[in-house]
Amino acid sequence: VAEAERRQKCRSLKSFINEDLVEIMTWLEAEHPELDKNQLKAGWSCLARQATNWKVECEAADTLFLLRWESCLPRMAIGPWTIVPLTDAWQLREEALRQHHCADRYLEECLAGDILLFSVRSDQGKREATIGIEQVNGEWQSFGIRGVANAPVADSLKGLDGSIARRYTDI
Repeated sequence: VAEAERRQKCRSLKSFINEDLVEIMTWLEAEHPELDKNQLKAGWSCLARQATNWKVECEAADTLFLLRWESCLPRMAIGPWTIVPLTDAWQLREEALRQHHCADRYLEECLAGDILLFSVRSDQGKREATIGIEQVNGEWQSFGIRGVANAPVADSLKGLDGSIARRYTDI
């Protein structure tokens, strides 16, 4: 409301309603972001920046989706976790954005079939970790399992990366 009042004083309310407000409302409806208190305190400019970033990512999705590779392991459940193979550049990018790490820097290795990444999700669909495996001397080995912002994972996730590597080698 404060932003709308400010725009009305600047005589730019109509463009605000037809452009900025629509983009931000579209982003909010599509993503249902959980805003922290710093983002809320930053106000409208923070929302506008995030909505713009989301729009750019959506436009890039069509192009990135074309860069694909195969995974011998399908989406599967292991205990309480759902393991999702990341099989295109858009999925890598999305994982990197959501997990605040550099999963997307492995694009070339994934396309070449030397590295594979997997998203680990809770039964509610929340991303909990990312697993990376690489081929070494004809076998697949884990090169890590990391949480948000490359944080170490909870004890309940430890060893899951080795299990995925063994399953991939067995296939």
